Amino acid sequence: WERIRSDNYCKNLWTPENPDGTEPAISGLDLTDAMEYSTRHIHNASYLRLKTLSLGYNLPKSVVNKALIKDARVFFSGSNLLTFSKYKDADPEVNEYGTRGWETPLGKTFVFGIELKF
Repeated sequence: WERIRSDNYCKNLWTPENPDGTEPAISGLDLTDAMEYSTRHIHNASYLRLKTLSLGYNLPKSVVNKALIKDARVFFSGSNLLTFSKYKDADPEVNEYGTRGWETPLGKTFVFGIELKF
């Protein structure tokens, strides 16, 4: 322990002598993960998300009938379009452990289309 202390390896650890330390104290009593039960990385992850959006428009029959089309519809669908959050480190929609871990980030998807009926 003294060698580690002298090497400044743990200069940010909390100790009674260093109450301003930003890292948890090493006690040697935690036989699992010392970071697992720490609350120091808990942040407010309140967010507002536009998860899915679907829009469609049926073209007027007076326009499409001239092109020998019975019906015409244009549409758009998207997912994961916007997320508003003060928490910028990761996706605020996390699992029960408070992290997305090594999971793939949520991708945005966009679908545009035209539906024609003859």
